[in-house]
Amino acid sequence: MQLISSKMRRWLPSGFPGVRMSQLHGGEEGGGTVLLEFAAGAEFPAHDHVAGEELYVVEGSAVVGSSQLAAGDYLWTPAGEIHGVRSETGALLIVHTARGIRVIE
Repeated sequence: MQLISSKMRRWLPSGFPGVRMSQLHGGEEGGGTVLLEFAAGAEFPAHDHVAGEELYVVEGSAVVGSSQLAAGDYLWTPAGEIHGVRSETGALLIVHTARGIRVIE
């Protein structure tokens, strides 16, 4: 069992302006589960996933590919589907990938 309390959480820059991340669990083969926090107007560039992606919107809203998501929405993206993520309002997302991502841009 592994607990990461909100007091223990470490936020790191993602390498993209306005997007920071906090790893919750590191999986095998480069995957894992992270929290992604988007400032208003921030974008994560086009990317794909070797083994698909699960995404849950905790707070705010985001556009993933052509899908508009709000707090409480869940999105499954199959392996190989290229998409970007942006948030006009700011958002907090939980993202899980089994085998990591590949940035296209």
